Amino acid sequence: MKKAILGVIALCSATLAFAQLEDNPALTNKRGVEILPKAGDWGLGFNAIPFLNYIGNSFNGSASNSVNTDFVNSNQMVFGKYFLTDSKAIRGSARIGFGSDTESFFVRDMNTSTFESFVEDYRTVSNTDVFLSGGLEWRKGKGRVQGYYGAEVGVGFSNRTVDYDYGNEMTATNPSVFSTVWDGGFKGPLGGSGFGPFEDQISDRIVQESSGTTVSFGARAFIGVEFFFAPNMSVGGEFGWGPMFYIGGESTILRERVVNNQVERREIPSGTNDGWNLDTDNLNGSIALLFYF
Repeated sequence: MKKAILGVIALCSATLAFAQLEDNPALTNKRGVEILPKAGDWGLGFNAIPFLNYIGNSFNGSASNSVNTDFVNSNQMVFGKYFLTDSKAIRGSARIGFGSDTESFFVRDMNTSTFESFVEDYRTVSNTDVFLSGGLEWRKGKGRVQGYYGAEVGVGFSNRTVDYDYGNEMTATNPSVFSTVWDGGFKGPLGGSGFGPFEDQISDRIVQESSGTTVSFGARAFIGVEFFFAPNMSVGGEFGWGPMFYIGGESTILRERVVNNQVERREIPSGTNDGWNLDTDNLNGSIALLFYF
């Protein structure tokens, strides 16, 4: 691992050694509009694949012809850059994501003898995904084809929690209750056959699942190329190399049952997930479409 980290440091140092590049000379189209970005310009990137598919399908008569602005990579990162000089830019990306999804299922009410009376169980899944990265980029090229290289670092964290709320309360006098079994099984509502959630009378049930918080951090050296097909508009791609480390918090499962005439909730640890990798990447095969302004 030490050799891998030293290798990344050496590569980043080599990148920084070429920081003093001459700025690109002004390049204009037939109307005199500058084609390349310059000092003070901002850049914003999208995935170019949907646009390329649209153009291709326009010629082959495909009915699947739509355009959307996908992210440059599959991690839903917003990507941008700011030019300090004509050939040097600060670049960064960010993902700040929060989400929650709730589903429900009806089971028989334990507090009534009426067969048609039901209560509702709920399962709520909450996710948090945050990742930030930043670095420096240097450019070199002639004409519309521009090569670039640089280095960046990133850090992030994520977690996932699942909460279960039941309509039938488990008590000392009612230790076995009708509840939803959410995952797996081949038993449908009220004993019928089927897949997915089903009702069962149980005396030990899950209350919460937590994945713990996973922290990730790493460094990356990159090299790429852009082709400016119009003023301040380009398509390009890049390759990177570097290590990524992740440290996972302890996952836990909270369950409840009745023991000695008392409702007991016990937390069961289910382990951690730590690791690292050192590998090349190509932004998940995306072709970036970039706009400068």
